Parts: sequence; structure tokens; C-alpha cells
Amino acid sequence: AAVIYSQRAASMMLGDPVTDSASLAPDLQRLDALEADLSRVAGQGVPVLFWGARPEFHPSLDVATGTFPTLEAILAIYGEADMTPYRQLDDTLAARFADSPVTYFSSFVPLCTPECPLLIDGGEPAITDYAHWSPAGARLAISRIVTGTPVLEDLLGSPDVASTSQ
Repeated sequence: AAVIYSQRAASMMLGDPVTDSASLAPDLQRLDALEADLSRVAGQGVPVLFWGARPEFHPSLDVATGTFPTLEAILAIYGEADMTPYRQLDDTLAARFADSPVTYFSSFVPLCTPECPLLIDGGEPAITDYAHWSPAGARLAISRIVTGTPVLEDLLGSPDVASTSQ
């Protein structure tokens, strides 16, 4: 048995991802509290696995499909999105939990290296709104994250790995 923890990226950051993504930065006070809480649980002998925050796509997919006239226009908007704040959060979390009793693993790196695709195999969207995975996105994410994380392979088995396209 283990605790798998995850949290929305924006709740660990200063700034508003919807109105001003350029101002986003890791909220160090929130991260201090989170680290203390997760370490306290891990200190009781319970394996704690911190599943890192996903990148966020803004505007959300429902807004984008209602605003932009074509799939190409939607892909262009998301293709221009600056995912740097989410990468910085992921890097900060990875460094913070490197020497911790909490095992941190990124959900950003397996999905966003080098880019964060909106569409994956067969042209299916990877997300349903701004960050929640679609069924196809979840299969891809889980296969990549579990395959790259030995402790998860031990707990969950080795899934089939899917590829991406954009």
C-alpha cells in the first residue's frame, strides 16, 4: 500500500494561469507546507508518491473550441502557449523532494518533452478542459509515467507505452 498524491499546478503557484500566465511562479510558502505534510505522512512508514502537477492549457479546451473557428487555429494557440512556469514548478518540486522520504515523479517531463501536445494518437485530445486528461491522454500519461518510474511499475505493473502526435 502507498499514498499517491497529486495537486493542481496553479494551486502551488503565485499568479493566475488564466489571466496572466507570465506572472506564474512557484509559491514557496505553499510548497513548504506541502513538503512538511507529505513528509509527516512518509515519516509514519507509509510510502508517499507525489505525482507531479500537469501543465495547464489556457484558455480551456471548451472555451477554445467555442472561440476559434478551426482545429488549426486551436492548435496554433496551444502551440504558442508558454509552459515555462509549469516546467519551473516541476523542476522546483523535483529538487525539493530529491532528498526527501517522499518519492516525487514528474508528470510534466514524460508528456512535455520537448512540447506539450494537445492532440495525441489518432488526433484525440490529450485533455478535456484545461488540464484534466481525456481517456486517451490518461492512457498515454500513465503508460509513460509508470514505465519511467520503477516504484510504480512494482505497484501497478508495466503498461503498454503509447506514442504522441500533434
